[in-house]
Amino acid sequence: MRGSNESRILKPKFAGLHAGLLVLISTTEDSMRRVTAAFLVLLTCGLGIVAQNNGEWIKYTSVEGRYGVSLPQAPTLSTQETTSPYGGKVLRHTALSPDGTGTFMIGYYDYEPSFTFSFDDARDAILRARQATLLGETAVRLGRWRGRQLRFLTKMPDGLEITVRARMYDVAHRVYTVQCIFPKAEDGLVVEKKCLKVIDSFKVQPR
Repeated sequence: MRGSNESRILKPKFAGLHAGLLVLISTTEDSMRRVTAAFLVLLTCGLGIVAQNNGEWIKYTSVEGRYGVSLPQAPTLSTQETTSPYGGKVLRHTALSPDGTGTFMIGYYDYEPSFTFSFDDARDAILRARQATLLGETAVRLGRWRGRQLRFLTKMPDGLEITVRARMYDVAHRVYTVQCIFPKAEDGLVVEKKCLKVIDSFKVQPR
């Protein structure tokens, strides 16, 4: 796990968690509780959906989200208004598409131009909150937009080990997350191929 950045943070920075979760990385115990609780809820939500599909993948387009992606089946959409740690209201938008015992999760949220999104802080918050083990990390791009690819191992509250492949993109003050979540026991070439099919198909149309 990467070391904490808490000692060097001088001003609030946005960190993106799963499904477009908006948090502020800070040194307060309350902020850490927010990060941990939200991360657990979102991972549990993704893994709790088990479904069958007929093998026909779809091209899903979100007009409001301004993105398109290939998915195994039509996603379940949700939008939640929540109060961020700095006091403002923020909308989290999530699309979940299950596939067997795993799921694909697309999320996004908008952040204010006065704040700075940090991929390093987002990564550290995820690993710290779930006591996860980072298996791989690569800087990526989506056209001219910066991104970060992560692969990490974590556990559900019931002890189930899961492997998460994720990409985060910072696009014109909007953070997108594209995730592939499967039990570790099923991880392999078949799962990796599915994950890449979804992640590599993701495209955005910025403002």
